[in-house]
Amino acid sequence: MIWLWLGEAAVADEELIPDFSFLDRADQRTRAAGYLPTNANYQLLTDNILDLSHADFLHPLLDSAGGVRHDAPQLEELSDGSIKVCWTWGPAPPLPFLAHLFPNTQGVYSRLLVRWYAPATMHLQIATALTANGLDEGVTGDAMHIMTPETVDRTHYFYGGVRNYDVANSTYTAAFIDGIGNAFANEDKPMIEAVQRNMNGETDIFALRPLGLIGDAGGVRVREKLRRLIAAEAGDMHKVDDNKITVGA
Repeated sequence: MIWLWLGEAAVADEELIPDFSFLDRADQRTRAAGYLPTNANYQLLTDNILDLSHADFLHPLLDSAGGVRHDAPQLEELSDGSIKVCWTWGPAPPLPFLAHLFPNTQGVYSRLLVRWYAPATMHLQIATALTANGLDEGVTGDAMHIMTPETVDRTHYFYGGVRNYDVANSTYTAAFIDGIGNAFANEDKPMIEAVQRNMNGETDIFALRPLGLIGDAGGVRVREKLRRLIAAEAGDMHKVDDNKITVGA
């Protein structure tokens, strides 16, 4: 990856470049990557990753059996300005694509964690373990998602990921890559592009005065953070609070 700073060189801060070295540290036999041009504003694609409750409705391979669609995510803004959105649940059935790793179990604990870096870069981790305390050392998959806008309604979507399980299983890797590619191209993309069309040319969802659902908390926090960063850069802080969004249960 090449990180390009288009602003004044004097204010470029290399410390703000997200750390995606997990892609290099992992067994490279598990590495998968893809690119998906999408006819939608980049923030809609960011919303999609920040609200992982959509997977229960849109992605059979990622169905959490209710683990993410019923509970509000935990939010945390870190000292570097990144924002973490996290769901943890269990004991419950494992995600379908991990079920073969946990035969004959009464249930597992799972965690979905997204860390967002301005303006549209994310690290997503899926973790599963037999105990709640074992998630940090359990079965994990890590992915990067980068949204690069071309125009207000067209985005270059880059993604890639690795895992720490079944590393030598080439058949599983091939099926996993096909499944992820299908999820993005045939499940996420049509939905996101339809949302953009339904916005009738608008690109700021706040301008439509939406009523958010419980899973939208992360997306709302990130959009508000991004608006403040853009306004501060442009010197227009009075425009930050022009529109509001209400998040309901």
